[in-house]
Amino acid sequence: MTEMIINIYEKEVASPAASEKMFRILTNIYWDDDALSSLPLWIQTASKQGIVHRSRVELVSVCSPHGNYIFTIITKN
Repeated sequence: MTEMIINIYEKEVASPAASEKMFRILTNIYWDDDALSSLPLWIQTASKQGIVHRSRVELVSVCSPHGNYIFTIITKN
Protein backbone atom coordinates (compact mmCIF):
# COMPACT_ATOMS: atom_id res chain seq x y z
CA MET A 1 0.00 0.00 0.00
CA THR A 2 2.80 2.41 0.86
CA GLU A 3 4.52 1.85 -2.47
CA MET A 4 1.21 2.31 -4.27
CA ILE A 5 0.67 5.74 -2.66
CA ILE A 6 4.23 6.75 -3.57
CA ASN A 7 3.69 5.61 -7.17
CA ILE A 8 0.40 7.50 -7.39
CA TYR A 9 2.04 10.65 -5.97
CA GLU A 10 4.95 10.35 -8.44
CA LYS A 11 2.49 9.73 -11.31
CA GLU A 12 3.86 6.27 -12.09
CA VAL A 13 0.64 4.24 -11.77
CA ALA A 14 -1.29 5.49 -14.78
CA SER A 15 -1.29 8.63 -16.88
CA PRO A 16 -0.32 11.83 -15.06
CA ALA A 17 -3.93 13.04 -15.19
CA ALA A 18 -5.29 9.76 -13.77
CA SER A 19 -2.61 9.72 -11.06
CA GLU A 20 -3.46 13.29 -10.05
CA LYS A 21 -7.14 12.38 -9.84
CA MET A 22 -6.39 9.31 -7.69
CA PHE A 23 -4.22 11.36 -5.32
CA ARG A 24 -6.87 14.08 -5.12
CA ILE A 25 -9.51 11.49 -4.18
CA LEU A 26 -7.22 10.19 -1.42
CA THR A 27 -6.84 13.74 -0.06
CA ASN A 28 -10.62 14.11 0.28
CA ILE A 29 -11.17 11.35 2.81
CA TYR A 30 -13.66 12.40 5.47
CA TRP A 31 -12.34 9.97 8.07
CA ASP A 32 -10.82 12.19 10.74
CA ASP A 33 -10.32 9.83 13.65
CA ASP A 34 -7.22 7.93 14.72
CA ALA A 35 -3.96 9.04 13.07
CA LEU A 36 -5.48 11.82 10.97
CA SER A 37 -6.91 13.49 14.06
CA SER A 38 -3.41 14.14 15.41
CA LEU A 39 -2.30 16.20 12.39
CA PRO A 40 -3.00 19.94 12.04
CA LEU A 41 -5.82 20.83 9.64
CA TRP A 42 -3.49 22.93 7.47
CA ILE A 43 -1.31 19.89 6.61
CA GLN A 44 -2.36 18.13 3.40
CA THR A 45 -2.83 14.40 3.80
CA ALA A 46 -3.82 11.57 1.51
CA SER A 47 -5.09 8.52 3.35
CA LYS A 48 -6.63 5.10 3.01
CA GLN A 49 -8.24 3.15 5.81
CA GLY A 50 -9.45 -0.42 5.80
CA ILE A 51 -10.91 -3.12 7.98
CA VAL A 52 -10.71 -6.80 7.09
CA HIS A 53 -12.01 -9.27 9.63
CA ARG A 54 -10.47 -8.04 12.90
CA SER A 55 -7.46 -6.29 11.32
CA ARG A 56 -7.34 -2.55 10.76
CA VAL A 57 -5.08 -0.54 8.48
CA GLU A 58 -4.48 3.19 8.24
CA LEU A 59 -2.06 4.59 5.69
CA VAL A 60 -1.37 8.32 5.63
CA SER A 61 0.74 10.34 3.20
CA VAL A 62 1.67 13.67 4.77
CA CYS A 63 2.74 16.70 2.70
CA SER A 64 4.31 18.99 5.29
CA PRO A 65 6.39 22.16 4.94
CA HIS A 66 9.42 20.25 6.27
CA GLY A 67 9.12 17.33 3.87
CA ASN A 68 6.78 14.60 2.77
CA TYR A 69 6.48 11.27 4.54
CA ILE A 70 4.18 8.25 4.72
CA PHE A 71 3.28 6.13 7.70
CA THR A 72 1.21 2.99 7.98
CA ILE A 73 -0.41 1.46 11.03
CA ILE A 74 -1.54 -2.16 10.83
CA THR A 75 -3.22 -3.97 13.70
CA LYS A 76 -4.31 -7.55 14.17
CA ASN A 77 -7.29 -8.49 16.32
